[in-house]
Amino acid sequence: MPTTTRRPISDTYFELVRRFPLVRIANDDELADALATVDDLLTQEMDAGQEAYLDTLSALIHVYENQHHAIADATPAEVLRELADANGLTGAAIAQRTGIVPSTVSTLMSGKRRPTPEQMTALAALFHVSPVVFLSSPLKPV
Repeated sequence: MPTTTRRPISDTYFELVRRFPLVRIANDDELADALATVDDLLTQEMDAGQEAYLDTLSALIHVYENQHHAIADATPAEVLRELADANGLTGAAIAQRTGIVPSTVSTLMSGKRRPTPEQMTALAALFHVSPVVFLSSPLKPV
């Protein structure tokens, strides 16, 4: 079996492991402690050991949250409404700026209709986002 060379890990990594071990997060109290540790690390200028620790702790948090606190994908209508609100635009203003018929913008915002690729492109250009944000998750009905 070939040998591999691992990069050395600084003492700060092991200090953090002693303080908050990198093991599976089992409950919401441990999640809160893990998030507090992340918050603390993000307020510092980190060395390589702290960055390695943060990467692993973030992965453990991600696994726990996906299993216990999953957030559903937003529908295209939810995305459009959020972008409109964030930019202070009405459906009429969106229609005027994109060239999409006002009644169509209304049905898109209500979720009664999914945007076509052309409409996704026009909306993405207006809001300076990727058209992908308007794709529906195949598991979530509109």
